[in-house]
Amino acid sequence: MADHIERGLRAVAGTDRLHLVEQDTSVAPGVQVLMAPGHTPGHLVLALESGAERTLLLGDAITCPVQLEEPGWHSMGDVDPELAARTRERLWRELADGHTSGVGAHFPELRPGRVASLPERRWDHS
Repeated sequence: MADHIERGLRAVAGTDRLHLVEQDTSVAPGVQVLMAPGHTPGHLVLALESGAERTLLLGDAITCPVQLEEPGWHSMGDVDPELAARTRERLWRELADGHTSGVGAHFPELRPGRVASLPERRWDHS
């Protein structure tokens, strides 16, 4: 862990400003954090929900849309490539529910997309 990150975490440890999570957790109405390990330990995805619509902010769990179609394509930064692939599979299933869109931190133009077809894998960001 980078020194500045560790110092920041230690500054809020033991206060009500920091709550460690070990499982998918609701943090506010319509806001949930989903465990998404593999790219980095403790990596989380943010799920935002309003009515019937849901959006996943994928962070670095999926670094480019092609990883949704090819979950075995690893990122150079994946600390645990096999766990990262399982996480991408889980996220694909979440995105395939018909009312969830997603966007990754490194997606082109930060454009959200949806699963466009099943059973073949196709990501639609138009």
